[in-house]
Amino acid sequence: MKKFLVFAAAVVLCGTMVFAQRPVQKQKTISNTQVSQQRQGRDNTGVRTTATSTTEYTYTISQMQVPNVTVSDANITVVYQKPDRLKVTLPAVIEKCTYYLYDANNSAISKGDIKGTTVTIDMKNHQPGEYRLQILAEKDSQKNFKVTKR
Repeated sequence: MKKFLVFAAAVVLCGTMVFAQRPVQKQKTISNTQVSQQRQGRDNTGVRTTATSTTEYTYTISQMQVPNVTVSDANITVVYQKPDRLKVTLPAVIEKCTYYLYDANNSAISKGDIKGTTVTIDMKNHQPGEYRLQILAEKDSQKNFKVTKR
């Protein structure tokens, strides 16, 4: 029994010594402002910085054809604008122009009037996925855009 206790004490002592000699590794940390500065200048991407992490999104925007819909002949453009926003530009002021943003389930998640020739749609609270941006122009004509946030 004494041999067993001596052996157990030796094992515990050796284990403690091995554990105490293990080197501590430091992780390299980069601040959120450094990450944002590194990623500036990229086209079609956005960097959103939060207190805990930095998330980068890529947007793909294309015009959609919807069956049985009168398409507006206005030259409406939708582009990505940093940080995490969409910019809708009309060629001239169109009376009673409204936009709707629909999610993948075709539920309206955002709505607004376009006053003037531009409007900015904030996308930072929306999860990555596919969206449909519908712009209703005068006299029941509209344009639809497919927006993919990745």
